[in-house]
Amino acid sequence: MGITTTEIDRKRLKDLRGRLIRSENGHIASTRSAFEAGALVGFHLTLPRQLGTFSATLELRSDDGGCFAALPFTFRLTEGGEEEYALLLDSGVLTPHGPLFFARIRLKTAYGELLGGEAEGGEIVFGTDVASCGEIRLFLPEYAYAAPAFLAGNILYACPPVRGTGISAEISDGDRTAQDTWIGRALRLGAGVIFLTAGRAGEGREEIWRADRVLNEAVRNAAMESDIRILPDFWLASGVRNGIGLFSAPSRSIQERRLPADEVPAPEACGTAPIGPGEEEHRRPCCDHFCGRDGVVSSWLKAGVSGFVVGAADGVGDAFLSAVRARMQEEACRPALLGAVCGDPILSIAFGVRRRFLSGEELDGLLLPMLRPALLSYLPTGDPARLRHFLGETLRHLPLRALHTSCHSLSDGEGTLFSESLRADQEGKTHWAAYAALAYLIAATLPGNPVISAGEETGGVPETQEGEWLLAYYLRVSALRRREAVYREGGFRLLHLSREALVFSREREGEALLTVVNRTDAPMRLWAAGGFTVILGGRGRKTTFRLAPRSGAICRFSFWPGEASRLTLELQSTASPDDESSVQEAT
Repeated sequence: MGITTTEIDRKRLKDLRGRLIRSENGHIASTRSAFEAGALVGFHLTLPRQLGTFSATLELRSDDGGCFAALPFTFRLTEGGEEEYALLLDSGVLTPHGPLFFARIRLKTAYGELLGGEAEGGEIVFGTDVASCGEIRLFLPEYAYAAPAFLAGNILYACPPVRGTGISAEISDGDRTAQDTWIGRALRLGAGVIFLTAGRAGEGREEIWRADRVLNEAVRNAAMESDIRILPDFWLASGVRNGIGLFSAPSRSIQERRLPADEVPAPEACGTAPIGPGEEEHRRPCCDHFCGRDGVVSSWLKAGVSGFVVGAADGVGDAFLSAVRARMQEEACRPALLGAVCGDPILSIAFGVRRRFLSGEELDGLLLPMLRPALLSYLPTGDPARLRHFLGETLRHLPLRALHTSCHSLSDGEGTLFSESLRADQEGKTHWAAYAALAYLIAATLPGNPVISAGEETGGVPETQEGEWLLAYYLRVSALRRREAVYREGGFRLLHLSREALVFSREREGEALLTVVNRTDAPMRLWAAGGFTVILGGRGRKTTFRLAPRSGAICRFSFWPGEASRLTLELQSTASPDDESSVQEAT
């Protein structure tokens, strides 16, 4: 029996925190929770001595519920007097039971028996019951395929193909590289993928897309010569006006879902809708209109596309996505199927089952919508809460393959540009161009693929001074992204996030590129032991560097392999250089 916890002790527990670091095959992986199947996963736990801990156990349960295993930690006392606990887990024992597991740490302490759960950033909080602490997530995807190579570190350029403003009308006259063509603009911005989507504010959703009209011979030749891949919006390519929302009622007939009148299949030819209830959805055959030999998928692949982007993928059944993928693999070599999701892709549940987006069975990449609202909240006002959750939680829970093929758009689903939203907000109206540039700098240097909506590169005002400046900034950032291999496959660490500044690193083979953002109206000074090289936002080898108001920089640091944890960066407002309280350190 443990000592009964008093009211005073409960208050003290709130001030005590532990730290959990995971590793994969002996390599420290920061606070990541997703690992390759078959990896040796290490749990490295640091606990405050005030807890008086004399036993620590990791309790695992599988996604379908129930305690799966209870594994003891080994203990050692460091030279600094910290209590460290370690556990090595062979994930090969777990993978037959599914890819997703949840864990809690059970401690026997001077406070009695406590549970330890994970808070933001790998911090461990303690409580006396399940409700008072969170769970530790462990994700072990078993990939059945590798993502297409053209998705790794690429830039997607989203544009409409209809009403005389798309690639068909502009390329058909033979001018393949002019700035006023979508392919020409994509090439200038370093994009390797064109994402065909609805126009601004949904313009074009009432148009009937036909593969042979949108992708004529001139378009196919221009795309092939430029090594540009084309991915259309799946629902618009299917002739489903207004998107997946009209499929949300399974009882409605396919005629009521507003397919083009000349392409509506007979009801008996369509055995299922993309959305269906629970287990029944998994048993139905797939509709020939989409996945038949002469269906939507086949006709577009034969016309020259390299895959599709499925909107609202977390509202579409597993059987439907599997049928789409099967037809794609029969028709083309390594096509890509991307999916736009609204919530947490790992924890997503639909039709009563856990989704398998990240298990190698459905999608090659995810369009994550969280970055846009996070940056709209952070850049004009300095509120870091949403951005901290996205960078510190959402990204760290993604497996590396999914992390590097994720896509981040700064425009919303209706085509509203990020810069337009800034100009509509009082806080961002004055400095909208600077904030739009910082938003692209962040999106382009995060893991995954930035999505540039047509017009975003000029802020929607191409003939103005701000529009020309913004385009030049986009071109510089995109050129740097193409040049540096770390942006295609490097690791990611969030180093610092406050109302004043954001710092994160991309790391690969003994080198780190730091993205540093000053969102305030005062200059900042940054320095680091050993110096660094500024490659964007300045130039040359530095030991100290002045970062202008509302500006960003990319700095190159070199370090010995395995010593990345010793990388430090300090930020200080130059308005008060002698005030030690103004110094903030990111490590």
